[in-house]
Amino acid sequence: MNKKFFISGIEGLHTSIDMDNSYLKNWIGKSGGTIVEKIEEADAIFSVWWNNTPITEKKTYISISNFIKQDDEEKIQKLKNIENKIKPVWICPSKKQQKIILEIIKDKKRVRVMPFFVNDIYYKNFEKKENQKNTKEEVLSFFAKNNMLNLSFKKENFTSIEDLKNCLDKKIVIGSFQRDSEGNNLLKAKWQKGPDNIIEWVKKSKFKDEIVFYLIGPRRHFIVNELYKNNIDFIYFGNYSYIQNTVDDIANNTFNESIVFELYKMIDCYLVGSRLEGGPKSLIECRLTNTPVLSTDVGVAHEFVEKEYIKDNISSEDFDIFIETVNNKSYKHVKNFKDLDYNLKIIKDIIYEN
Repeated sequence: MNKKFFISGIEGLHTSIDMDNSYLKNWIGKSGGTIVEKIEEADAIFSVWWNNTPITEKKTYISISNFIKQDDEEKIQKLKNIENKIKPVWICPSKKQQKIILEIIKDKKRVRVMPFFVNDIYYKNFEKKENQKNTKEEVLSFFAKNNMLNLSFKKENFTSIEDLKNCLDKKIVIGSFQRDSEGNNLLKAKWQKGPDNIIEWVKKSKFKDEIVFYLIGPRRHFIVNELYKNNIDFIYFGNYSYIQNTVDDIANNTFNESIVFELYKMIDCYLVGSRLEGGPKSLIECRLTNTPVLSTDVGVAHEFVEKEYIKDNISSEDFDIFIETVNNKSYKHVKNFKDLDYNLKIIKDIIYEN
């Protein structure tokens, strides 16, 4: 049966919700479904913004994109209200979330696990090559030509992009690609994302002077300012004037995923300091790109990261041990993780079984 789906949930700001919307359309198409633009034309609704789900008599699938804690009475009551009205299929991105939802809705057929989707064009067959000389120089040159290569260290030390690349090859390059400042106060850390945690780990590290952060994306004002304050090197890829002038750059510093994908080839490791997350998708991307990652115990972490690199309270000592595993190439990637083909199988099972 060729099911027709209406996808609900979009912000129009290239947010995680917007990416979920786009990815889901792609993967439903791969599963044999059809996307329609009007609810009345659909056989079913798939909502990627769970607490903004249309209430209709149509079959409804709801993705719980933001993690719901056991003690979050407000969100749990909203969930119960939706459940009482339409009895949807609840899609959880992790077993951790599924366990909580099953305590409320005791029906395994309607509380399913399906990891977040990422862009299969870039991540499905990723190979991290040892020699990325051309790619590194090309990416650095692209940003330099567009006046979007912003170094926290002295530019006069480099006479060419090749000089810069050679310098970076001697550094421990750490990726950080998710927005982490509050939209209504750009100098304030977004509590859920925990960029302040990352600063605390690094500023007391014995590797502090060997580190350079690669930052990209909008609303990075907090972490940029804190890295400066603590004399931690970084490169910001984007229009830096918005950060200098404390202006919101949500519409101007959002880059095509192909650029972020190239940066994954150029980093040595990635940090996730989040306090409360449904994902983050970066943990999935790190596993698909074989990028070592140290993460707090959030969202999908246990599905995509070995447990020895997941902790609730990460110290500078924990961070240093992690960096040592990166340096001596002893980092262990989680085995038997759910790849993108698994997602396709699960989406077929969910939308055609229910």
